[in-house]
Formats: sequence, C-alpha cells, structure tokens
Amino acid sequence: MGRGEAKDKAAIQAELLRQNGNTYFNKSRYAAAIDAYTEAITLCPNVAVYWTNRALCHRKRKHVSAPSFASIIFFFIFHFCFLLGFPIFLFLRFSGIYLLDGPPSL
Repeated sequence: MGRGEAKDKAAIQAELLRQNGNTYFNKSRYAAAIDAYTEAITLCPNVAVYWTNRALCHRKRKHVSAPSFASIIFFFIFHFCFLLGFPIFLFLRFSGIYLLDGPPSL
C-alpha cells in the first residue's frame, strides 16, 4: 500500500466519521458528535469543516462560556488606565520632565 492510498483511506474514513457526527448532531447527541469529529480531525487535520462542526457541537453544549464578571471588570479597569495613563505618558515624554536620571538614551 502506497502513501497516496493510505491518505485516501484516511480521507474516506474521516468523511464517514463526519457523516456519523452529523447524524449524532441531528439527534442532539452532541458528545458523540464531538467524538466523531475529533476522530475525523485526527485522521485529516487540514479539513476545516471537521473543526467547524466540532466547534458548533461545543457551542450547542454551551462549552463556550460567557465572560466572567472578573474579566469584564478587568477589561474596564485596563482600558480606563490606558485611556488615563497614555495622555500622562505623552505629556511627560514630550514636556521634558524626566522621572529617571535624565533623558532616555536612544
């Protein structure tokens, strides 16, 4: 068996697994569909539809979580500090006020 034949057999097997995954997905058996798509990805990792289908299964199972309260607070604090800190940085940088021993060396 040559290398091309092995790739063809893997592609055929991966396509059968995708079809099985589609059947499981249509029956709302998302865990089984994820397993089928994962096996297909293992055989042919360059086929985007396998990755997309598996991601959709995770989405249906709600594995993609909403942002937590802490991440939302961090986002606003970070952006507030950036919006406040950047103008202060520009003022200090171009006003000739140096917080260290002298002007920065280039």
